[in-house]
Amino acid sequence: GFDTVVSRQVEAHGAAGGVLLAISTSGNSPSILAAAEQARRMDMTVIGMTGDTGGKLKPLSDILLNVPSTSTPIIQQGHLCLYHHLCEVVEARLSNG
Repeated sequence: GFDTVVSRQVEAHGAAGGVLLAISTSGNSPSILAAAEQARRMDMTVIGMTGDTGGKLKPLSDILLNVPSTSTPIIQQGHLCLYHHLCEVVEARLSNG
């Protein structure tokens, strides 16, 4: 079902020591929560990107990047900026490695 589609992908492609970037505006998306739970079972690091409170994803996240807003469009714009910054940092670290 839809609630397990992302967790099944984590199970298939994730590995201990890996990282899951879990993005949920509310922090309460069942499919994303299931994926974070699967990642934790696999000893992966979970980076959560949420809105204001972090929702149910907050305690499942090793690192929480929460946009301090309850407005969905503002949260999603914040996530877009954070995502691009994370990609830039990862690329820089990999190219200097």
